[in-house]
Amino acid sequence: MFRKKKHLKILADKPDIFAALPAEVLDEQTVAQLRQIPRLAVAEIAGPADIHALSEILKHYKPDGLLPTFSYTGTEYGDWSKLAQVAADLKKTFEKNLNIYVAEPIVLGSPVLWKALRTVHERQLVQRFGFTSTCLGCRLYSFALRVPLCKKIDAGFYIPSLHGLLQRHCPAHTTPIERKYFTFLMSGYGIDVWHQAEHYEINNEDTGDDDACMSCVLTADPENGIAQEKLIRYFESFALPTAGGILSIAVSGAQVDYARIITEKADAKTGVIKIKAKIQ
Repeated sequence: MFRKKKHLKILADKPDIFAALPAEVLDEQTVAQLRQIPRLAVAEIAGPADIHALSEILKHYKPDGLLPTFSYTGTEYGDWSKLAQVAADLKKTFEKNLNIYVAEPIVLGSPVLWKALRTVHERQLVQRFGFTSTCLGCRLYSFALRVPLCKKIDAGFYIPSLHGLLQRHCPAHTTPIERKYFTFLMSGYGIDVWHQAEHYEINNEDTGDDDACMSCVLTADPENGIAQEKLIRYFESFALPTAGGILSIAVSGAQVDYARIITEKADAKTGVIKIKAKIQ
């Protein structure tokens, strides 16, 4: 159940909820209960389109429990209260139709981390890789943001939102590259990724205004001008090493100096992570 007073206060204040999860967000009793669920999946929810897409993906994967998560960056605007209906529809749809337990949603975010990622993207990355992409930084943020939560509650599966692709109208080469590297990132922490786009046909109706709970003040950049080799180099020599540096500290619940780690990785000439798996 979406508790409007509690959740809307978090969304209004936008505190740093990432490495350490305060008791008012996730208490120990709830943690213990979630850990008892054998196959627990954490899902990123951004709007009503995710309900339809989740219905499709859960025909292929069957968790015992689903934990919906809503996140903020500090760049959104719109009516947060719409998320209450999305949460209610999720619980009704999946518990009744699919017999999957749906836990109370978690709201989390770290505008400080997002700001550090965006600042580096604006300055150093364009010089090093020949492009800068706010949306790629946002996707890196959304995946990394949920790793400490998954580890804390022993969730072995993560389902990213479909909206990251919908709102950007991503070109054909971008989606499989992102899928490959973000899957690799999460696998390093024992988390399997179930990508909605693999089992859901995106159509123009999905991108309508009625499907979006929130909008972003930043203009979407669909990466149409980024060559595949540059995108691969970006992930292997910046995105994955950066996320790894941050998460190695964050999973312990310790405070993280985001700006320092991100700047070091953006300036580094080494530390390339090679992935041999084919892009599918």
